[in-house]
Amino acid sequence: MKRLLLGALAAAMITVFSGCICIGARLPVSVGDMSRSSTRVGTAKAQNILIVAFGDASISAVCKESGITKIHHVDCQLMNVLGIYSEWETIVYGE
Repeated sequence: MKRLLLGALAAAMITVFSGCICIGARLPVSVGDMSRSSTRVGTAKAQNILIVAFGDASISAVCKESGITKIHHVDCQLMNVLGIYSEWETIVYGE
C-alpha cells in the first residue's frame, strides 16, 4: 500500500512539474510598420545562472550592434531550465 501511494505521488509530481523542467517560448514584443519587409535582423542575449545575470538584451543594444535605424517589429525568445539557468534573446527586425 505504501509503494502504491508513493508511486501515485511520484506520477502526480511528474505530471505537475514536467513543464517546469525546461521551458522555451518565442513571443512578440512590439509591432511597428509591417507594410515593408525588414532588410536587417539583429539579436542580443542576456543569461542568468542562479543569482548571477550577465549580458545586454535591450532593443537599443541590438540596434546599435546591427546598425538598425528603423524598427519594424521585435520578438523575444525565452528559455528556462529548472529556474537554475535562463536565457532571454531579443530579436529586432528593421532597416
